Amino acid sequence: MEVNPSDRGELVRLTPFYFGPAEKQLFGVYYAPPPGQESEFGVLLCNPWGQEYVRAHRAQAQLALRLARQGLPVLRFDYFACGDSLGADEEGTLAQWQADVRAALQELKRRGRVEEVFVVGLRLGASLGTLVASGREDVAGLVLWEPVVNGPAYLAELRAWHEEKQFYFLSEGREEAAQAPGLSAAPGENVRGEQFPTELLGFKLHANLCAELQTLDLLNLKRKPARRMLVIESQAQPAVEQFRQQVERLGAQVDYALIESFKMWTEDPDKGLVPQPILQAAIHWLTQEAG
Repeated sequence: MEVNPSDRGELVRLTPFYFGPAEKQLFGVYYAPPPGQESEFGVLLCNPWGQEYVRAHRAQAQLALRLARQGLPVLRFDYFACGDSLGADEEGTLAQWQADVRAALQELKRRGRVEEVFVVGLRLGASLGTLVASGREDVAGLVLWEPVVNGPAYLAELRAWHEEKQFYFLSEGREEAAQAPGLSAAPGENVRGEQFPTELLGFKLHANLCAELQTLDLLNLKRKPARRMLVIESQAQPAVEQFRQQVERLGAQVDYALIESFKMWTEDPDKGLVPQPILQAAIHWLTQEAG
């Protein structure tokens, strides 16, 4: 499929495909730049998880298209057990998704014929990209958009959102929301001591994934994720500032952008909202670094 994103006739070719091991095929879409404009760097997009991915999908696709217009080969993909990739909900784990990011990096390097890649991650995708990039030599830079620094805080945020939606949609109202399964400090159990899987915002949260998220902490990094990084927030968070200071101590050069915007990943998915200033900031930084 070819997409003409401007009136100058610059064609970006989109190729949907599956890649990876036969038993764990991942769905991806490769964005090939207009002929003759290919960069020596590629860009890998790492999605958020669950309901946040549903609501961020249009913005991710727009970002990929605009980057390809600038000559950067782009790959966006679905993690195993997510989206259009193979796998049951119970098979999705942080360890597996990090393996998926590594596989996607190799696939992008092969298809784009590049040696180095920029990784752009949103929310949990930013965390996965950071963990995978740490210590690698082929990641030229990172763009971390509202990164999840602390797993327990992330789970608490999702739980609050889940209960808010229950209150809104269920006829039983607040009482029903209060009685719904929540998250406890003990991985694999809810507040009543029952075993997972349970559900958050329409997506299963099984015991293994919950346990991994309970231990996620980007402040524990021992090696810098990349030489150059851009961190983007719409509202400054202390944990993100601590993370920025940590990676700078590890030797990374970090740019920071505070851009007032709505939380696109929590908006009504039917609106298809795209935070244009944030996309423009990410594209500008990436094209400058790749230039």
